[in-house]
Amino acid sequence: MSFKILKGAALKNAIAGYGKKVASFSQHTHQLAYSALQHVDDHSCTSHLNALYASTPTNYRGAIRVWALAFGKVKFDAKTLEFTYNKKGVSDLES
Repeated sequence: MSFKILKGAALKNAIAGYGKKVASFSQHTHQLAYSALQHVDDHSCTSHLNALYASTPTNYRGAIRVWALAFGKVKFDAKTLEFTYNKKGVSDLES
């Protein structure tokens, strides 16, 4: 393994610190996703949303995909793993 196994107080403290990092990561992810969908609304362009999706850890991508489809004017192509602009879609960023 390439990391140290934590035990006792070190494990307890690391978990507490992890919770803070996760909260910060979640907030930052929401900020980026919202901003990317706003970019879609403003410019009919999915480039930033696709870049965010590609750079997001795999286990979080599903949540971004579901969220973007629910609140943005986008479609998702499962073959290319990219979002495309959906001019008939409805944006609901206020929710």
